[in-house]
Amino acid sequence: MRPVSMILLAAMAGMFLSCSEPLVTETFVRSSQRDADGCYRYCMDMSDSLSSYSLYFFTRIDGPGAGDRRDIRLHVDLVSPSGQRYAEETVIPSGSFRSNGHFTTDCYVPYRTGFVPAEYGDWTLSVTVDGEAAMEGFRGLGLRISRQKDR
Repeated sequence: MRPVSMILLAAMAGMFLSCSEPLVTETFVRSSQRDADGCYRYCMDMSDSLSSYSLYFFTRIDGPGAGDRRDIRLHVDLVSPSGQRYAEETVIPSGSFRSNGHFTTDCYVPYRTGFVPAEYGDWTLSVTVDGEAAMEGFRGLGLRISRQKDR
């Protein structure tokens, strides 16, 4: 094989091996983009059977006194690839908010860490924020999915 062909082959192999899914994805749904039923909806690709997954919620709230927040209750509904439904309630604790100045606070909290799904494939996560209508300055809700190659 000629040296030019070897270099071209090595470059193509490198490009092929570098094309993989990201290990972390983030999706932010603005309050104005919620579903008609008021849910924040996310599609989660959990099809890699050699990985575990971690989910985190994040949000931003604007307005005077943004640092004086109470716990935010979330109603979480998960639907598996086969249609099995799971539901629970969780909380974004008030102590997790960090001020970004006088008018803005950010929050980033773990929801589930290091779990292996009961089924592999595309899951749907729907979240309703309790009392959102009474929360001035609530921008929306984000979901971060982190995939760990550990098996």
